[in-house]
Amino acid sequence: MRHLSDSFSVIRYDQRGNGLSEWVDVDISFERMVDDMEVVIDTYDYEKVAILGLSQGASVSVAYALRHPGRISHLLLSGGYSRGRRQRGNEAEIEESKALVNLIRNSWGNENPAIRQILTSMFMPDATKEEMQWFNEFQRICGPAENIAQFRALFDDINVASLLPKVSVPTLVLHSNRDAIAPLSEGKLLASEIPGASFVQLNSPNHLLFATEPDFDRMIASIDDFIRT
Repeated sequence: MRHLSDSFSVIRYDQRGNGLSEWVDVDISFERMVDDMEVVIDTYDYEKVAILGLSQGASVSVAYALRHPGRISHLLLSGGYSRGRRQRGNEAEIEESKALVNLIRNSWGNENPAIRQILTSMFMPDATKEEMQWFNEFQRICGPAENIAQFRALFDDINVASLLPKVSVPTLVLHSNRDAIAPLSEGKLLASEIPGASFVQLNSPNHLLFATEPDFDRMIASIDDFIRT
């Protein structure tokens, strides 16, 4: 985020149920996540904002854009998807999703990082050993097992595909060409179904790019140029 904050005022928040947000007695649902985005944006006195939705945040951002198109100057979707694994996948992928949710529910908080390593290797297969160790620990302290399990099930069951043709704000889609979390086809679907959307394909196996990657600067430049136009 510091690369963007050099040029823009950046507001970020942790989704409900993890990070610095409340962990206990929270309604973990897609509608509540859209509500949370609405509350955060309404807290600040900006006539319009540019929204950068990462991963499942892309779907949340699309839903918000349908609610409040007049509040958005630019919509940017990175590593996003309109259909989660249970919505786009075959039966084997659906069963894998269910198995992963059960593993998270039963093993997430353990000192043994094996289950978290599964997700780490999917999110950032090109990471160094040190980066993977950091992300394993980061995941462990992000939230309790039950919340993370509910998130995983929710994210895999997202489906906002029917909303895409209704988006009426300028949109840029960025997507890694070898993303294992959200396949490239999902990024291309976002760009093809949202009217007038632009698409930038990034050369990376990682779901979220590292600042050390060759295409990271191109990603930041694409975001900067798009917001300034």
